[in-house]
Amino acid sequence: MGIVCGLILIPPDAVAGPTAVVVNPPTDVTSYSLNLTWSQNDDTDFELYEVYVSSQASLLGNLFATHENRSATGSFIFGLEPSTAYFFIVHVGSALGEFAASNQVTATTLPASGETVETQPEEILSPSTVFLVFVAAAVVMIAALVAVRSRRSHSRR
Repeated sequence: MGIVCGLILIPPDAVAGPTAVVVNPPTDVTSYSLNLTWSQNDDTDFELYEVYVSSQASLLGNLFATHENRSATGSFIFGLEPSTAYFFIVHVGSALGEFAASNQVTATTLPASGETVETQPEEILSPSTVFLVFVAAAVVMIAALVAVRSRRSHSRR
């Protein structure tokens, strides 16, 4: 049952406010863009989706796009900076002007081409290098054995 306000019956789902959508982790991340998708809102009083982009987790950020079609459950986000973390929230607006915020997701754009990312070098030795190291170690061990035997034989005399 709804709430009676004067002579108008307000449906229960209108009183509760819009249902928030669930935003998926961003995909197709590049240096300057990415794709953002979310679940569809099926509220009877659906009005629009608002996509917000921020460079700080604690801020709502800037309105990037609005979608008035309930089946428009994605947005191509462009104009981003390379090697930067971004945070995304989607608001659902109702016909009564109420909003519900989604979960927040984050993505870091890739470095610009030519920009390097610090990584730990892989220390993979080729089979020929491993063989040479083994041979060098064997030669050192033989030389040490010869030196020890040589000292023993000189000390016995």
